[in-house]
Amino acid sequence: MAVKDNRVHQLISESIVDVCRGELFQFQDQFNSQQTIINYLRRINRKTALLIQLSTEVGAITSQSDKETVRKLKMIGHYIGMSFQIIDDVLDFTSTEKKLGKPVGSDLLNGHITLPILLEMRKNPDFKLKIEQLRRDSERKEFEECIQIIRKSDSIDEAKAVSSKYLSKALDLISELPDGHPKSLLLSLTKKMGSRNT
Repeated sequence: MAVKDNRVHQLISESIVDVCRGELFQFQDQFNSQQTIINYLRRINRKTALLIQLSTEVGAITSQSDKETVRKLKMIGHYIGMSFQIIDDVLDFTSTEKKLGKPVGSDLLNGHITLPILLEMRKNPDFKLKIEQLRRDSERKEFEECIQIIRKSDSIDEAKAVSSKYLSKALDLISELPDGHPKSLLLSLTKKMGSRNT
């Protein structure tokens, strides 16, 4: 079925550009220990949240929802995406290699400074120094030391709390949608995302 609403084509085009920018910024930020939490949130918005936001917004437009419903579904997608990516970054430290399908701490091994790391850097000067000294050619044991610090720190719970705030915002907006099967499905899916094993 052809999509006749030009907003959809424009949204998809703009999103493709933004996702590409997000990937570029992520590449530029590798091993950049000077980045801020704001930088991180902006990056995951472009990396993950934007795609989920696009799907909920386009779904609302193509189902001919009113302006306010389109706005709400756009924001629901944004909040779900932010929550999802933060939990993904937490799982990179708290899960197992078997479940992840990659080594624990892969983000850090690849130079990606994620929220648990940034939160720990903010309160732990020694850890901050260790992160600042990491390079692509650093020895594996230097990375492992940082990974173990994060795994044992309360920065994991702090990052989960940030994720939960985004999820709560999504759930609040979902509660404002008209009752029906679509709302029930979205609510169920969102709660399932929020209960991912961390």
